[in-house]
Amino acid sequence: MKKMKTQLLSFFTCAVFSASLSAQTWIQQGAGIVGSSLFIGDISAVNDTVAWAIAGSYNGGMCETPVTRFTRTSDGGAHWRSGSISAPSSYNTWNICAIDSLTAWVSTFDQFSLSNGRVYKTINGGQTWIHQATATFTSACKFVHFFNANEGVAVGQNEIFTTQNGGTNWVQQTDLPVPFPASTHFIINSYEVLGNKIWLGDYAGVVYYSADKGQTWTVKSGQSGGLGYTGIKALAFKDSLNGIAISSVFQGGGSGGGAYTDNAMFYKTNDGGATWTSAYYNSSQWTLANQYYAKYDVCYIPGTTNSYILSSEYAGFNKFSAITSDGGQTWTYIDSTIAHTALDFVSGGTGWSGSYINNVSDGIYKWGAATPTLVTSITDHQKQLNDQMKILYDQDAVFVSMEKIQATALTILNLEGKVIAVLNVDNAQKQRLDSESLARGAYILEAKVGNTMLHKKFIIE
Repeated sequence: MKKMKTQLLSFFTCAVFSASLSAQTWIQQGAGIVGSSLFIGDISAVNDTVAWAIAGSYNGGMCETPVTRFTRTSDGGAHWRSGSISAPSSYNTWNICAIDSLTAWVSTFDQFSLSNGRVYKTINGGQTWIHQATATFTSACKFVHFFNANEGVAVGQNEIFTTQNGGTNWVQQTDLPVPFPASTHFIINSYEVLGNKIWLGDYAGVVYYSADKGQTWTVKSGQSGGLGYTGIKALAFKDSLNGIAISSVFQGGGSGGGAYTDNAMFYKTNDGGATWTSAYYNSSQWTLANQYYAKYDVCYIPGTTNSYILSSEYAGFNKFSAITSDGGQTWTYIDSTIAHTALDFVSGGTGWSGSYINNVSDGIYKWGAATPTLVTSITDHQKQLNDQMKILYDQDAVFVSMEKIQATALTILNLEGKVIAVLNVDNAQKQRLDSESLARGAYILEAKVGNTMLHKKFIIE
């Protein structure tokens, strides 16, 4: 049974979700961090209201100056509250994984020796961080992820640790099957987790894959897979077969995140990453294959048919973001003014992008409605009816409750407005939705009441 979660939204918010993705844009939010030469290095978005992020130093692209700062929001980004992780002063953070508003883990390591990786955990919203000392890395810990409150995996430059109790006890597994040399370097943001599956991309163009929550690993692709000796800057998968990668020639300059790049290339896979084909697709504004430094992140938008957002962070060269709704065949340019450093989305209506932190009101951008004045077109009658339709859920099913209204049609839409299912109306005040047949992601329930269309969003995780 899928873990299901729902949210009751105002009609205005649902109207935004029903609109096409192209009607949305980036809205600036303050990261709540004060400092110089900082940027957001990684984001872990939990749901529409909760997200965490870590900061890095752009003196070296998170590769030179140690930084152990984090920030989080529990109100959809209206307020971001920052703090420090209690690691040694020589330690740097590389990625963050959160499961709720209070609990998160970070991967860290000694920046100057690129060794002695550590995992830190908080259970109180970052007020305190505990070093989970049973993850005894000798190399730099570059990745940590938790599938739930208990099961997690942490990856070094060749070492693997897993846990079944939230990190109280970490158990070392067989090392990564690194083809060359004896250890590898993972580039910041170059990972994807989908269910029990994990993909990690390294500086040499190798994709490592685990299908069992990090217990065992294989080399999914490398030179023979079409990516060659190129640093994989970003990975995103919409399902177990179809994904996108951004890679470019590694020319030194650090152990991954600060690597200089050249001739960024866009790749697609339809076999889970075993093979990749280059895809030189253009928009009227830019040609991806010719964008030097086109690195840093690409993200599948959950709940959509085939939509991804791609971004670049190098302010001095090419800063932009673009969106595709056909798996990368065509792209629409979003902006060329924001230096995007990290992406994470929970649905077509909610996602965040990191950026450079120039002041306390900078550093985070949220994906949102381009024209919030849509609310002016909603009548009091529509709002009153919409308030009477509620989404309910328990551990086994999702229901729609309509106590004082009668719907004549019920339709489930994805966030692009495509019809996913047409439901039979049984005239009951509480009707079960066919949630078992829906993939994880966000959906819109559309109900016709008289001549009025009502909308509620629900999420299946």
